[in-house]
Amino acid sequence: MKNKRGAQRRRRFAASRAHILILIALTFVCAPALRAAEYPNKAIQIINPFPPGAITDIVARIVSPKISTLLGQPVLIINKAGGGGAVGIQAAKDITLDGYTISTHSPYSSC
Repeated sequence: MKNKRGAQRRRRFAASRAHILILIALTFVCAPALRAAEYPNKAIQIINPFPPGAITDIVARIVSPKISTLLGQPVLIINKAGGGGAVGIQAAKDITLDGYTISTHSPYSSC
């Protein structure tokens, strides 16, 4: 009876050790994907295509501290006024698509 219990314990221990080794292996396999999920890791930019003091600038300045607190990264407001918003929209369009740039837009200029 004693040998039977000892054999069962050894099998359970071997099975639990195998599970631990599998978990360790999965940790190393999944680690790069977990590191990629660390977003954001640099400052967020808000491009405002209108002059400072415009309603889009005021809204961006009200919202940016809340975004900064939520994401834990600084939020920069960049005013690119000119051409009825065309200069700022072009600047936002030309920036690389990395997920760190937001552009404000006025509903009145979309007509």
